[in-house]
Amino acid sequence: MTPAGEEVLIRARKVLNEINNITEISKDLRKVTQGRLNIATTHTQSRYVLPPIIKSLHVHYPDIKVNLIQGTSIQNLKSVREGDADFTILSGNIAEDKQLVKINCFKWQRFIVVPKNHPFATQRM
Repeated sequence: MTPAGEEVLIRARKVLNEINNITEISKDLRKVTQGRLNIATTHTQSRYVLPPIIKSLHVHYPDIKVNLIQGTSIQNLKSVREGDADFTILSGNIAEDKQLVKINCFKWQRFIVVPKNHPFATQRM
């Protein structure tokens, strides 16, 4: 093996070792069964969407305490940036932010409901 090849091999072994270390850390984190989960969200989410989800979480992980932080989208993003919340659940358009990653989790279906004789009743959107 050439000297350059030996140097590459040494570095490759270091990289593989670190990959194994990261994998082990990830496995350890999956075993977490107690602690606190801080979720920043809007009133609508905390009042109507999250209760059945949190109830299910408590069934599977009774020792994980959930703390809901209610605020506006701007306040909730600030909570995540400052480490007060583990994540936030938001709706609407959120400006790109180099500190944060946005993950789509579900889409809202919104409807307008009117009486049959209402002027909007014949509109198609």
